[in-house]
Amino acid sequence: IEDFRIKKEKNIKLYLNEKNQQFYKSLNSNLQNYNDFTTIYNMDGENLLKQINSFFKNNHSFTKNLFFIDPFGYTEYSTETLKNILQLNNFEYFIFIPTNHIYRFQDADNLENNGAENFLLNLGIEKDLLKDNKSGVTLIKKLEMQFREISKSNFVYSYKIQNKQNFYHLFFITKNILGAEKFLAAKNKVKQKLENQLNLFDIEDKEQKIKDYLKDFKSNIEIYQWCIEKGILPSEINKSILAKLEKENVLEIKSPHKRTKGSFYINHDNYKNETYKLSIKIKNE
Repeated sequence: IEDFRIKKEKNIKLYLNEKNQQFYKSLNSNLQNYNDFTTIYNMDGENLLKQINSFFKNNHSFTKNLFFIDPFGYTEYSTETLKNILQLNNFEYFIFIPTNHIYRFQDADNLENNGAENFLLNLGIEKDLLKDNKSGVTLIKKLEMQFREISKSNFVYSYKIQNKQNFYHLFFITKNILGAEKFLAAKNKVKQKLENQLNLFDIEDKEQKIKDYLKDFKSNIEIYQWCIEKGILPSEINKSILAKLEKENVLEIKSPHKRTKGSFYINHDNYKNETYKLSIKIKNE
């Protein structure tokens, strides 16, 4: 939490909610030295989300907001309220799901109340996917699709966190393409440090993906957005793939201006900027 204080010049505010009265008092006590930028609530999760939704829906705020939802919170949110939250502007989201260990967060006092299971079922996930989930691939793909539909965003990513016995997934959702790119860059840095613990599902080979995508002409702007949607950093496409394909003479490139070989202008600076626009496709065999 000291990192927040170091970055205080950015006017960062941290809001926490703890429903349990005893835990709330303990949390409040532990954060007394940070009252200048922390606010703690002792509320039911559903009511808190409704208040958040009402405030940000009726206030065109220029603030940027990061929202974290954990499995214990699932028991307190209605699907309708959660969907409203996921559609707010200027929000980004982390959602943590115990992928192959759904019953870890079961309510000990009410075995019928399994927050994670109910949460997934209410999102339209078939119960069979929860029972037969050895790898999690099918479930994760379905969840990504559901989160895209609910949040009305194409920038939805899932990451696998694994220990010796179980694996979990952390979902990230944003509507901001630059925020998505920065998150992907941060993910790569973390992945290098925790190679065996944090993994992105790379189902298909990236080079084959881009070849399939470029069967017809695509602009550098379209390619940039496609990269981010697929969870691929533009730098990977520019340096590792397109430069290689151009060297192999399999690319057809149309450019209204003189360009240096190996320059594809696939980055945020040229997003929605036609100054250096060009079109690329794979040559017909």
